[in-house]
Amino acid sequence: MIIMLASALVAINGLSALEACKLAIDGGLQNLLPFALYLFASFIVLILGAMLFGIGFLVAFPIVIASMYAAYRDMFD
Repeated sequence: MIIMLASALVAINGLSALEACKLAIDGGLQNLLPFALYLFASFIVLILGAMLFGIGFLVAFPIVIASMYAAYRDMFD
């Protein structure tokens, strides 16, 4: 939760690192089940990308990064 959300809070909202970590933990705990399902789906996408001899990462990484941004926007805006 902290790695995914706090970095976006610092970069986009300009919060301090400690404030961003607190907000990331609170947001993640309030959305624990959706967050767990999101992590599982991201894991599956990355595994499928790895199964294609690494070439699939060219598609998998942008999908995961875009979904991280969408999750951040959904939780904090």
